[in-house]
Amino acid sequence: MDALPHWPDGEPVTLHRQGEVVSLLEILNLANGRLLAHYPDITRDPAMAHRIENILRRAAGVIEVAVTSAKAELRVRFNPRVLQRLL
Repeated sequence: MDALPHWPDGEPVTLHRQGEVVSLLEILNLANGRLLAHYPDITRDPAMAHRIENILRRAAGVIEVAVTSAKAELRVRFNPRVLQRLL
């Protein structure tokens, strides 16, 4: 099980549900091998944005990753067939 990200006591947290997955990411679009997500914390923490990018680039089936800190956007292009085999 992955650890939850740290957030200060008393700070609200918004969770988003996509099917059976609950996440801190707001998934704006997920179709045809492309994911567009919004995650406000990457605007405040550029190092986190780079870590997310680096981790996703190493994931099986991921073709391209772009994190735009100014927009708090995460864009991922992936091969759905590879991901389907992993599930």
